Amino acid sequence: MLSSASMFLFGIVLLLVSSEIVIRKITPIAKVFKVNDLVVTILGVSFALSSLPELTVSGLAIAAGNSELSVGNVFSERTWFCHAFFKYSRQ
Repeated sequence: MLSSASMFLFGIVLLLVSSEIVIRKITPIAKVFKVNDLVVTILGVSFALSSLPELTVSGLAIAAGNSELSVGNVFSERTWFCHAFFKYSRQ
């Protein structure tokens, strides 16, 4: 069994390696779709930082038989997003 410290270090290394791969792939993806690098970056970050963690938690909750956790997770995230959008879009 791996200790918590070794799992944490593995997670950090995995994060560094995967972020390097993503950074190197932004320009080729933008060229394929004939858009600016910024568009690909914004869409990628918005998906990776918002939707992907929510999807992971919901999927794990459903797999564990806790469908109510999945529904609560989706509603709480969307509620926060709507609150932040309306609060900061009027300034």
